[in-house]
Amino acid sequence: VAIIGTVILSQSSGPAEAGTLPPPFPFAGEILTVLGSLLFTCQLLALDRYGKDSDAARMTLNMFGVTALLSILTGAVIGGREIYSTAVLGAVLNDSLLLMALLSVIVFSSVVAMHLMNTWQPMITPAKASVVYCLEPVFATLFSVLFATEQLTLLTFIGGAVILCAVLIVALAPTE
Repeated sequence: VAIIGTVILSQSSGPAEAGTLPPPFPFAGEILTVLGSLLFTCQLLALDRYGKDSDAARMTLNMFGVTALLSILTGAVIGGREIYSTAVLGAVLNDSLLLMALLSVIVFSSVVAMHLMNTWQPMITPAKASVVYCLEPVFATLFSVLFATEQLTLLTFIGGAVILCAVLIVALAPTE
C-alpha cells in the first residue's frame, strides 16, 4: 500500500524545473523514486536480519563504501568520463557554497542519519520501522508545499493519504 502511495505521490503534476538539463530518460524521477523505495525496503529487511549481530559503525562505513563505488560507476555510465575531469573537480572545489551544501548533506542527512538507523532500527520490528520511514515522502512533500517549490494537488493529496493508510494498517495491526 505504501509503494502504491509513493507511486501516486511521485507522479508529475506539471513540468519540473530542471534548469538546462533534461532528464536522462522519460519519467526518470518517478522511476527512480519507486526504485529507491523498493531498494530501501530491501535495506530495511537486511538491517533487521543482520543488524542485530553487527557493529553499527562498521555497517555504516560499508554501506557508504558500496554506495560511493556504485555512484562513481553510475556517474561514469550516465555522465561520461568528463564529469570526473580536473576542470569539473576544480569547479566543485572552488565553489564554497556547493562544498558547504555537500558537506552538510553528507554529514547530517547521510552519515549521521544512517548511523542512527543502523544503531537503533535493529531493536524494533521492520513493520514498526516502516511506520516511521513511510512518512518520509509525506513530510518531504509537505515541506515542498510549505517552501512553495511544489503545489498541493489532488494527486499529491491522494498519494499522501494512501501512504498514511499504509502507516495506519501497520500501526493498528495486532502485535506479535
